[in-house]
Amino acid sequence: MQDQDEYAKKYASLVNRFNTVESRLKEVKASIVEKRARRDEVEYFIEDLKKQDLLRVFDENVWLSMVDYLCVHKDEKVEFTFLNGSVMKIDG
Repeated sequence: MQDQDEYAKKYASLVNRFNTVESRLKEVKASIVEKRARRDEVEYFIEDLKKQDLLRVFDENVWLSMVDYLCVHKDEKVEFTFLNGSVMKIDG
């Protein structure tokens, strides 16, 4: 048989654990919503690109929708960093 102090400690521990897990669940659900929204944006963008002819000239809108920034190094190597975080390196 448990005494009241042990029960209160165990109960408090379980409540803390529940609150921690519940908080993490909210974070994960929010992350899922963000990723689904991002996926929808990318799918829409891809469908839009499929409807267009190949680019024959520079299109600033396409550039801005894909590239975060580029870095030109003094050894003439170029690094493109895309909005999704991927990086492409080109030797000069």
